[in-house]
Amino acid sequence: MKLSVNSIKKIIPFHTGEESQFTIEQRLFNVVGFFGGLIGFGTAIINIIIGAAPEITLPAAAVALFCWGIFYLSRFRKKFETGRWLLTIFVFIMFGYFFFVNNGSRGPMLHLYMAFFLLMLFVWNGKARLFFVLFFLLNITAFFLIELRYPGIVEPYSDEQTRLMDIYLSYYMYIALVGVILLFAKNSYIKEKKKAEQSDHLKSAFLANMSHEIRTPMNAILGFTHLLYRDLSKEKKEAYLKVIDENSHSLLRLIEDIIDVSKIEAGELSFLESDFNVAELITDLAGSFRQTIESDSKKEVRIIERQPEPSLRIRNDRTRLRQVLVNLVSNAVKNTEQGSIEIGCRRESGMLRFWVKDTGRGIMEEHIGEIFDRFRKIESEDAYKFQSGTGIGLSISKNLVKMMGGEIGVDSTYRNGSEFYFTIPYRPAPEVEEETQQPVQVRPASGDPDLKGKRMLVAEDDPTNFEFLKKVIERTGAEVLHAKNGVEAAQLATSQHFDLILMDIMMPEMNGYDATRKIREKKPGIPIIAQTALAMEGDHQLAIDAGCDDYLSKPIRIKELWSKIERLNH
Repeated sequence: MKLSVNSIKKIIPFHTGEESQFTIEQRLFNVVGFFGGLIGFGTAIINIIIGAAPEITLPAAAVALFCWGIFYLSRFRKKFETGRWLLTIFVFIMFGYFFFVNNGSRGPMLHLYMAFFLLMLFVWNGKARLFFVLFFLLNITAFFLIELRYPGIVEPYSDEQTRLMDIYLSYYMYIALVGVILLFAKNSYIKEKKKAEQSDHLKSAFLANMSHEIRTPMNAILGFTHLLYRDLSKEKKEAYLKVIDENSHSLLRLIEDIIDVSKIEAGELSFLESDFNVAELITDLAGSFRQTIESDSKKEVRIIERQPEPSLRIRNDRTRLRQVLVNLVSNAVKNTEQGSIEIGCRRESGMLRFWVKDTGRGIMEEHIGEIFDRFRKIESEDAYKFQSGTGIGLSISKNLVKMMGGEIGVDSTYRNGSEFYFTIPYRPAPEVEEETQQPVQVRPASGDPDLKGKRMLVAEDDPTNFEFLKKVIERTGAEVLHAKNGVEAAQLATSQHFDLILMDIMMPEMNGYDATRKIREKKPGIPIIAQTALAMEGDHQLAIDAGCDDYLSKPIRIKELWSKIERLNH
């Protein structure tokens, strides 16, 4: 009866483990542990056939049991580090024993010892590997000297026929073990080579797609900016400015996605936990996308909320959780022309399950397995009618969910909608007394704070950026002074009175960190907000450590600027 391809695929990973779960070294270790057990068992059978003494046969059986034990430990308990230490120590001990009771260099042990040496080269790295290689060489040297000096310590075979049978049968075992190691190494190399080639292909496609995604909003921004130079009606100017604003935000989101990919690849993405209400998060998200859909006359889509209990408060990174949901809802909006998009959350046995369900075009079955791959953008016969994007949003979401301790998946039927879902551990936030909860003050969209009589210093080396901040702040009635570099900022701030300082970080002559430290020496109480294009993980904390009270990343959002200024001026 022939095995199906799927059956074979299920059998093969039994002794190696899935690639997504194990490193190459651990998968090889699993293979060697599994086949080492078979070889130990085979050796015991050989010893019984040739009538070997119990002191040889029983240890061979012990080796088989031990190898299967460390295979179980690494493969199913995922304790690779413990397993390789145990195996290395055990094999050194057992080889020393077998070498002397199995006729020394005239027996088969040196061949099997070489197979063990290959294993060490694969499963150990760095200084540990160097140590064991040196120890291996010293061990072989010690065997040679002992056998040369004290030949009587090595137990000979009872007869030449027994010696030949043991050597040749063991040699088959050696070939099998070395063959497994080298075959695994070859297959791993081929797989990694194919992955690298595929990665290069995907990156090339990604760069071409990135060029398209960057040039599209830039074309709108530059094109409508050019049109604004004409003498237009107020209505047309407002419409053009809206297009510029929307495309600028699209470009910013694209840049933020690229930064997130870089952070994930460098292992530098961190989480800032806080306590928040899940229902409020979903309501806020749904409201934002309702506005987006309403502005698109071609879409007839309803946003449906499936809320958890109103009092559900959790501790997690609200920004990152919202980012995952935004990516999933954005994906649903792109692929849904009419019908509905459902955003929901519920508790399920110690986990929170979020989902985004749409009635859009769905995903072809052959593409579902690769939908979360990096740089992968699923295309189909009508993709250009519906879909834009870079192909990294879902990959970022998968990594974020994994870092939060959860899993993400998708169910979809082509042309009949999709449901993206993910789970994260449910960690309830500590209960908050009712009287301590303060209502959130929301500023009207067009409202500016009243800062008449206030003096502000803007440290900014770029004239255009300063002019922007000056125009915005002067709308509040505040007086604005300009420092073109860090030295000038420190001199002005320490010699004059200012109610607040906006401090750029990357400036000539003296950076914003050093300028802030100098200001703090003489005026420790003046509010300072860092405003900088440095937006990588840790830049916020560097500004705070230098003495800044708060931090704004460029491009600066006006509402966020007002919020931080008001907080520091109260």
